[in-house]
Amino acid sequence: MKPNREPRPATSVMADVWRLIPEVAKACYIDRSWIWYCGPSLQGEANRATRETLSSLGFRFAPKGHVMQDGVTRGSWSHSCDKPLRRIFKKGVGGNNLQSNEQAEASVESILAGCDL
Repeated sequence: MKPNREPRPATSVMADVWRLIPEVAKACYIDRSWIWYCGPSLQGEANRATRETLSSLGFRFAPKGHVMQDGVTRGSWSHSCDKPLRRIFKKGVGGNNLQSNEQAEASVESILAGCDL
């Protein structure tokens, strides 16, 4: 089990993604407090380095994916930024407690608007 990660602002996370894997950054979107990668599949040996980089930045793979607010776009890798999941473990019951936020979906450009790259 991975330990809980430290909260980071979306601008900091996206700055790291732009610096390390810019081709992935172009396909990232914000849904509430989360950053989602919504690009082509990263399966296969050719994308191993990309997957490892995403993982090292704090992204996690979502096997079932996540549908963005437009109802069409599906994200497969996510980062919870400054709203990490609280891990609550009860005997015999698993799950996470996610606090909802009404922030609208945004593009990468709006995330990095105030960032110097």
